[in-house]
Amino acid sequence: MVDCTRRPTARPPSSELYDLEKDPGERRSVADRHPEVVARFEERLRRWKAGRPTLASRAAPPVEIDEHAQERLRALGYLN
Repeated sequence: MVDCTRRPTARPPSSELYDLEKDPGERRSVADRHPEVVARFEERLRRWKAGRPTLASRAAPPVEIDEHAQERLRALGYLN
């Protein structure tokens, strides 16, 4: 059986905030100088994520795979 519900997630180590008028190349984060703005954006992101369906609710149902196909998938590194 193949489990399609587990996916890695990427998250930056810390929040970043840029002044795009002064720094259009996003080279210098100003997050440390504006923690209230960061907090406001993080709260908006948290609420947005809470309203989204989870990956598990959108995942395809488990599929039975015959032994030959499992061996081929294992050889390609898709199964343990």
